[in-house]
Amino acid sequence: MQLAEAAQDDAAYKRYKRMEAAWLALAEEQDWLDGERSLINPNAGLKGEEMSVRGSNWTAEEDQRLVDFIKAGKSWVFIAAALKRTTRSIQDRVREHKAKGK
Repeated sequence: MQLAEAAQDDAAYKRYKRMEAAWLALAEEQDWLDGERSLINPNAGLKGEEMSVRGSNWTAEEDQRLVDFIKAGKSWVFIAAALKRTTRSIQDRVREHKAKGK
C-alpha cells in the first residue's frame, strides 16, 4: 500500500495497486481455506453451510453474481463458495455462457 503512493510514475503506481489487490484477495481466500471465516456467511462457521442441491437450476441473480465475480477477477474457489456450488459447476456455467456468446 505504501509502495503505490511512493511510485515514481503512473505505470508503477498501477502495477503496485494490482499487486495490492492480488495480495488482499489471497489473504481473504487463505482465511477461508484455514477455516477462519466463511465466504458465504462471514458470521457463520463453515460447518452447516451446504452446497446447492445437485443439478439445481441457475437463477438470474446467480448468473449476474457469477459475471460480477469473474469481472472482479475472483478465483474459482471464491466464486464456488460464494454461490454455494462446486468449482466444476461454476466452470461449466462459464463455458455455457461463452458458448452462447454471453
